[in-house]
Amino acid sequence: MKNVRNRDGQAGAAATRHHAEAMHLDDLQKIIACSESQVPLTSTRGEQSRPSELHNFLIHNMMRAFLSAGFTLWTR
Repeated sequence: MKNVRNRDGQAGAAATRHHAEAMHLDDLQKIIACSESQVPLTSTRGEQSRPSELHNFLIHNMMRAFLSAGFTLWTR
């Protein structure tokens, strides 16, 4: 309870520190929706003709995988 009060800024000198809040599911969904608008889920690696397109494809797919897995692991 002491840590929660400190995090919420209700007591003590430690309450003046700024901590990052956890990501909410809505935030994760917005990030993934933005990524899917740039690289659709239906696109495949074979469709990428230029190295820059392949790089963008791989970055977005790895980001989606790590964000989803990380959110699941850290919220349990």
